[in-house]
Amino acid sequence: MNTKPMYPLASGDPSHGGPGSGLRAAGRQPGRPADHPAPGDGSRRTGAGRGRPRRSLGKILAITLAVLAVVLLLAEFGMRWYMRDQIISSVKNSAAESGAHIEADPEVKFGTSPVLLGMAQGTIPHLDLNLPSTLNISYVDNDKSKPVVQGNPAVHITGTDLKPQKGSSNATFGELDVNTTIPPDLMLAEVRKSTTNSPAAEASPVAKLITISGVRPNPQDQSLDFEISGGIAQLRMKPVVRGGQMQFEVQGAKIFGFNVPESFTSRLRDSLASAAGQTDVPEGLQFTSAKVVDGGLELTLHGTDVDMKRMTDSLKAQQGTQALGRGQPTAQPDSLRPAA
Repeated sequence: MNTKPMYPLASGDPSHGGPGSGLRAAGRQPGRPADHPAPGDGSRRTGAGRGRPRRSLGKILAITLAVLAVVLLLAEFGMRWYMRDQIISSVKNSAAESGAHIEADPEVKFGTSPVLLGMAQGTIPHLDLNLPSTLNISYVDNDKSKPVVQGNPAVHITGTDLKPQKGSSNATFGELDVNTTIPPDLMLAEVRKSTTNSPAAEASPVAKLITISGVRPNPQDQSLDFEISGGIAQLRMKPVVRGGQMQFEVQGAKIFGFNVPESFTSRLRDSLASAAGQTDVPEGLQFTSAKVVDGGLELTLHGTDVDMKRMTDSLKAQQGTQALGRGQPTAQPDSLRPAA
């Protein structure tokens, strides 16, 4: 009897086409369904599919942020340019109205803090303003005893936290510093105006012989040396600051053996105080220092929570020019008051 299997393909011998031979021929592994992919293939494709949208979204966000940064930068630049232009124009107009002439544009800086953010919060964080000198001293009929003072010395203003008041065009500075130097020719002009034909000259025969012919700063001794009557004598005065006010200590002098009359020295002291602004300090400011330098008398004033309107009304001049030097008053620039 023949014992061979009737179905040789069912045999496990690959050479006879047994189990496994057909699977290998079809590229499949034994015991694994044909419709299931090999491990790892699907996961790689799925992961790659999720990564592409994420990278695309990141690029879109980066581009958007870059565009916004450029827009904000341009807006910041535009705001600074606009405010600077407004301040410069206001200062020039104010000077022109007072008869003074500005040869150079004022320098305006806003510091490193963003102006746009500050304006959104209702505050200009920092303002640095350099006003050029408009000082001009002339004489009536070339008479040195009749000086005419116009304009003001150069002024440096530094302010922080400039805030508008709600419902008003007024504003306040959180901190305000003002620095200027009174030149010798301005001091001499003020002294001559106050001492020539003064009651002191009429009251004393010695005073009639006294005229101030020159002013010399003495930084080494921190004093102002006044030349009397062409150099026949010298009167020394020392500026000091006490309690926010400036005072002048007068050191005595003699002419032909006579003491300089007290009435004359008092008049001289008052005229210096007027030139330096002792009697006209704008509301909200106080003297912090008075230093004699080669260029004259350097003054520094400081104020906290300075109300711009009150300061302007009390001084009737730009940033308190009467406190910094005698001259024609100019109005406070409206551009220093941000809109509410």
